[in-house]
Amino acid sequence: MGYGKNMRRIRKAAGVGSNELARKLGVSGPYISQLERESKAMPLWIVERLEEIFGCTPEDIIRGTEGDDRKVG
Repeated sequence: MGYGKNMRRIRKAAGVGSNELARKLGVSGPYISQLERESKAMPLWIVERLEEIFGCTPEDIIRGTEGDDRKVG
């Protein structure tokens, strides 16, 4: 599973919509979509902010665990 799918899984597990996450990060909704589709590389500052917002680790975002439905955050 790639970073985009991991990001989406973590976001959805936390009950956060893509537009709400975009607002928290100070980016646009389409930018979140591009990250989740992996059509944009994920900058380190986004990884760091996702850690703060969701209480996850960089490994949760970058590598994830396929089929892991645990709650993050």
